[in-house]
Amino acid sequence: MSSRRVLHVITSLDRGGTEGFLAGLAPKLRARGIEQEIAVMVDGGDHATTLRDAGFVVHELGMSRGVPDPRGLLRLVRCMKAFNPDVVQGWLYHANLVAALVAAVSAPRARLIWNIRSVEMDPADYGWSLRLVVKLGAWLSRWPGAVVFNSDAGREAHQKLGFSPEKLQVIQNGIDTQRFRPLPDRRDSMRASLGLGEHAIAAAVIARNDPAKDLPGTITALDHAGGVTGVFVGTDTDKLDAGQHVVLGMRRDVPEILSACDMVVLGSKSEGFPNAVAEGMAAGLPAVATDVGDVSLIVGECGRVVPAEDSMALSAAIATMAQLTPGERAALGARARDHIERSFSMDVCVDRFAALYER
Repeated sequence: MSSRRVLHVITSLDRGGTEGFLAGLAPKLRARGIEQEIAVMVDGGDHATTLRDAGFVVHELGMSRGVPDPRGLLRLVRCMKAFNPDVVQGWLYHANLVAALVAAVSAPRARLIWNIRSVEMDPADYGWSLRLVVKLGAWLSRWPGAVVFNSDAGREAHQKLGFSPEKLQVIQNGIDTQRFRPLPDRRDSMRASLGLGEHAIAAAVIARNDPAKDLPGTITALDHAGGVTGVFVGTDTDKLDAGQHVVLGMRRDVPEILSACDMVVLGSKSEGFPNAVAEGMAAGLPAVATDVGDVSLIVGECGRVVPAEDSMALSAAIATMAQLTPGERAALGARARDHIERSFSMDVCVDRFAALYER
């Protein structure tokens, strides 16, 4: 059992892939004897409640998005000195820089680790401030003991951006296959609540409304797929102009929603390790996804992978999946779950983080 003390510094604890991953990882690290506290730059968020309910100390630093606030830095200084961590773990670009700055003053003997979850971004889709933060991260990337990515694609993209190659390593996400599992007894009631007809073919699209996710392109693909209904779940998806498709915004019952669907679809332009695909597969759904990040590795032989930014290729793959019989889709979904359990278990991921903290 470890006796390490780890302070996680993260931008927010709203509903999201990275935030949810940390909320799932922390209890499993604690079971290995790793004591942890969490400092969140932006107050609140569903995962802050989840972590507190699990017995973790969550420090809210009171910062506002996009607004530098020295008072938040002083709060982090105080909690870092009080906790006296062996490891300071940053999560995402802004929190990585904040963790580095404050650790240099308040915990100079602690090992600094950064975590980056994204891959290549189209600069036209994002503001100058984020581009500046990424450049600063590249410039300072020799500072941390390790820079962790959740995909090979992310590591390679950031090496091209100038991040120090000897510091870069990959720990792929682990999937909670107990939470994300087939729920056949929930299917009929959830389909009724979503307004899906008895014979409707439904495609789960689990993604925030962000340019990298290309949800408009996914809607176009679904519209040409011959009667397949998209079920969109994620931040601001309820603001989409989605026609006849179902838009739900942020929801807490994603496993139940997956049970109502017949496939999981990802139409992103850019990804690292897309949890939504792996979680949908763990729930027993075959996947249709664009070839971004580590998608090909995740999907394997359990679905169809098509070129990114090609809505017609995505549409054809969705239509092909829809034309399978229910039994054929179920068999493919069973293979998908088995693949995720064997290749992307949470236990393997936890082992690698624990080993990283012990170095």
